[in-house]
Amino acid sequence: MYDNFKGKVENFFIQLWYNKKHSYAAKILTPFSGLYYLGYITRNYYYDNFSEEISNKVPIITVGNITVGGTGKTPFTIAIARFLKSLGYNPVIITKNYNFRNVIKQNFFKVIDENDTIEITGDEPKVLWQNLKDLDIPVTLCKERKLAVNKINELNIGDIIITDDGLQDYSINSDIKICLLDTLRNLGNKNLLPKGPLREPANNLSKFDFVLYKSLNNLNDNFCLKPKSFINIRTGDVCELDKFKKKTVYAIAGIANPEGFYLTLKELNIHPICMSFNDHYNFKENDLLAYNDYPIIMTEKDSVKIDDLKDKLINQDLYFLKVEAVLSDKFKEKIFKKLNKLKKAH
Repeated sequence: MYDNFKGKVENFFIQLWYNKKHSYAAKILTPFSGLYYLGYITRNYYYDNFSEEISNKVPIITVGNITVGGTGKTPFTIAIARFLKSLGYNPVIITKNYNFRNVIKQNFFKVIDENDTIEITGDEPKVLWQNLKDLDIPVTLCKERKLAVNKINELNIGDIIITDDGLQDYSINSDIKICLLDTLRNLGNKNLLPKGPLREPANNLSKFDFVLYKSLNNLNDNFCLKPKSFINIRTGDVCELDKFKKKTVYAIAGIANPEGFYLTLKELNIHPICMSFNDHYNFKENDLLAYNDYPIIMTEKDSVKIDDLKDKLINQDLYFLKVEAVLSDKFKEKIFKKLNKLKKAH
């Protein structure tokens, strides 16, 4: 019942923010966005004047967004970590499990390994770890990013740090700030929460080193998400992208912005029956039992959440769509130059 209510609330705000519906609610929410802005400038004032700064022993790259919802941060973080590794760096990732925030202690910090369950890591950190373990790129889990930076410096486990979803965390001093936006949704109605989807004012885009738009097929100076293959969730077998061509499938997504996922399937000439769940939804066996007449295709982020269920869902044909973020050559060139300047400074 709670999940159903939460889903209706999320859909209401999506319609308000991106489709300019519910104008009556926009008027009601205007003063609350004013209070949000007051809290925002108060927080900025505190960090500018009273917060103790930490000195960066290694460069810090922060990847994030100023909107609520998915902008491709996880695949982008994977792509930039692999790019840095190819340049000879030893990157380390800082992540947070938001569903675990009330359980872990304030000083919690660990390097994710194969023994960590999804309950401990959360979906996005688990996906990061699975995609970076082949290069021995550490993915860390923390309660406070500032603590994580200090721990990484103490343990000397990397020579460059990537913080995932940390643009609004002013406790750390990022050397390079990368803001990601979705091409389809952009800034929505350009209002602050809760009237709009913005975590901070739109004019703050000018303060970031890079503002990149996630596209499904147009690279330009930005980045795009490219489908690679379908992976059988039960066996791990890799299947070609034409496996489900002209076939009907259940497209099941528990992510913030599933439109891109559904559109990608359609562009692959697949006929998806789209089933949307709440972002970070923890799937239960009963959620998927009824979907046994067509194959089920999920996102990779959702697939890690049913790892304990796959052996119970014996009548379901389970797959996830493997995608990768492709970085433009122009972006690679620009960040390479910035990194060379930082190397001299550090």
